[in-house]
Amino acid sequence: MAIITIARQEGSLSKEIAQGLAERFGCQYVAKDTIKQELAGSYGITEQSISKYDEKKPGLIASLTNTHDKYNNYFKLYFLDKVVKDPKCILLGRGGAFFLKGVPGVLRIRIVGSENIRVSRIMERYNLDEKAARKMVTQVDNERSGYTRFFYNMSWDDPSSYDLVINTDQLSTDVVYSIVEGAISAFNQTIHPDLLLNRLKELYMAQKIIIKILYEDKLPVHFLDVDVHGDKVTLLGTVEIQDLGRKTEKLVSEIEGVGSVDNRITFVNSYPHMV
Repeated sequence: MAIITIARQEGSLSKEIAQGLAERFGCQYVAKDTIKQELAGSYGITEQSISKYDEKKPGLIASLTNTHDKYNNYFKLYFLDKVVKDPKCILLGRGGAFFLKGVPGVLRIRIVGSENIRVSRIMERYNLDEKAARKMVTQVDNERSGYTRFFYNMSWDDPSSYDLVINTDQLSTDVVYSIVEGAISAFNQTIHPDLLLNRLKELYMAQKIIIKILYEDKLPVHFLDVDVHGDKVTLLGTVEIQDLGRKTEKLVSEIEGVGSVDNRITFVNSYPHMV
C-alpha cells in the first residue's frame, strides 16, 4: 500500500474510518492532531497558526498577505518529508488529492453523507442542538471547499477528482473498511513503488526550492510555482524587479542536486507608463 488521501464532508465518519484504516494497515496517519504534535515548533509554525490556517480559506484581508501561503507551503514540506521516508501513509484532508494529483501510487478517496444524517452525528458527538450542529457542518464544509478552491483552483465536490467516493449514510465503518481494502488490493497491483518514490522526491525537492526562494532568501517572486523532473527544475512566476528572475535562477542553480534550470519567471512592470 502507498498513499491514501481522504477528503471528507463534516460528520461523514471520515476520521474514524481513516484512523481505523491506519491501524489495520500499520501505516502513518496524518491529520490535525498529528500535525499539531509534529509540525508545531518547526519552521516557526505555532499551534495558534495551525488552528488559524489549517484547512481554512483566507478571508479578504488575509488573501492579500502570504500568511496562509506560508503555512500551506510548510505543511507540504512537512508532509513530503514524511512520505519520502515512508510512503505508506493516510492523509486526512489538507487538499491531498489535489497537491498529489497525478502522482502514481496515490489512492484518492472522498467520504460523504446526506446533510441531515451528518448533522445528527454532530449533534450527538458534540452535544449540540440541531441549529448549532447544522451551522457547524455548513461552516466546516465551506472552509474546506474554499481552501481547496483558493490553493488549488479545483472543486472540492467534483467526484472526478477522486478514485473512490463512499456515502456512509447506510454503511458502518466495518463495511467501509472492507470496501477500501478491496480497492487497495486491486490498486496495489498497479502500483510501481519506484515511480511513486521518485515522484515524491521530485515534489519534495520542488517544495524545498519554494521554501528557499520565498522564506529563506525572501525573494519577492509572485505566483511562484516550481516543477522538478529528474535534475531539471522549471521556475514559473512573476517579478516586479528587473533581474530578479535571473537572480532566482542563479540561486536555484546552486542548490545541490539541481542539474539545469528552465527559468520561465516573467518581469511585470506594475507602474503605468507616464504620458
